[in-house]
Amino acid sequence: PFFLNIQALWVFTRTKYNQQSNRSFPSASPKGPAFMFNRTRIARAIVASLVIITISAISFASPWTKALSLLGFASAESSPNIVEAAPATYFAAGTCDAVPAGNVEVEGTILGTTPVAYATLKAAFDAINAGTHTGAVTIDVCGNTTETASAILNASGSGSASYTSIAISPVGGARTISGSMLGAMIDLNGADNVTINGVNSGGTSLELDNQNTGNSYTLRFIADASNNTIQNSTIRGANSASATNGVILFSTGTTTGNDNNTLTNNNIKSSGGANPQNAIYSAGTSPAIDNSGNTITGNNISDYFNASGATSGISLGATGNSAWTITNNKLYQTVTRVYTTAATHNGINIAVGSGYTISGNIIGFANSSGTGTTNMVGNSVALTGTF
Repeated sequence: PFFLNIQALWVFTRTKYNQQSNRSFPSASPKGPAFMFNRTRIARAIVASLVIITISAISFASPWTKALSLLGFASAESSPNIVEAAPATYFAAGTCDAVPAGNVEVEGTILGTTPVAYATLKAAFDAINAGTHTGAVTIDVCGNTTETASAILNASGSGSASYTSIAISPVGGARTISGSMLGAMIDLNGADNVTINGVNSGGTSLELDNQNTGNSYTLRFIADASNNTIQNSTIRGANSASATNGVILFSTGTTTGNDNNTLTNNNIKSSGGANPQNAIYSAGTSPAIDNSGNTITGNNISDYFNASGATSGISLGATGNSAWTITNNKLYQTVTRVYTTAATHNGINIAVGSGYTISGNIIGFANSSGTGTTNMVGNSVALTGTF
């Protein structure tokens, strides 16, 4: 549009000049007598040219409309050929911007792109399972929640659930997702590519806490839940009723097992004054459908204890486990433990499978800094060392 208008205006200016002066336009020297004779008319033509060029530019730069309006020219509002786009509304993951606000905000990249607030993590998972939010889904924990039933996240492709990944993290402070229920508080039921990142920096953190002392667990991987990462979080549990559960439970699979999951840089510990019998426990379906390729690294694992039963920080003693990587974890008791019945207290218990990598783990002391001692009253062997 600019090129065409400028060509037309140049012809207009030159023709106007020639009509007034009856002589040809000087080609060599623009400052000759002919130019001087008609400088007023040329100036007017140039002004007219600039005005028309400016008008033709309106479709490219909407701010010109206000300037033209001040000069008395038509504005965008009066021209049917000029359309101004409404300002876009942007929502950013990692911010709490849902209206109305709520404890948990969810947004997808395909469906449900506008943040929607839910009262609990369960309600947020239910919405994802129903296909309300799809694509790469973000869950912002904007406030504390009290879960009254298991928050179950199904596999993508199961029912209406459709997501490529799910990222869960706290926003704006220390957040807690808590409840007191039998079974799992958070259940990754075949869910893949889920990341729970507690951040644990700058005052922002995430705590997951199932306070039920019965047959319970705070987080469960089941039905081939794979390629998930739990990091930088505090995970509490109180299960003292079963030797085959843990604060975190890797359960049975359906086809491949629960594989290639990572627990890293977490604090895995007791809930209140109630100690879990095991911190991490895994029991797969079979040697063929086993939980394998999982990584436990850089975690602080503490205060798992039962006065009358065998206990483990990490227990892979049941069937259906192989090829785990367990490195650089710290396992300890913060207070003296007293047994009432003879039992075995394990830091790391491996009894089945093969292909394990175990190194750099510290068992003992009374904290993650490596000071104090782990005291087990009734024990007959020392409980400190690096394995």
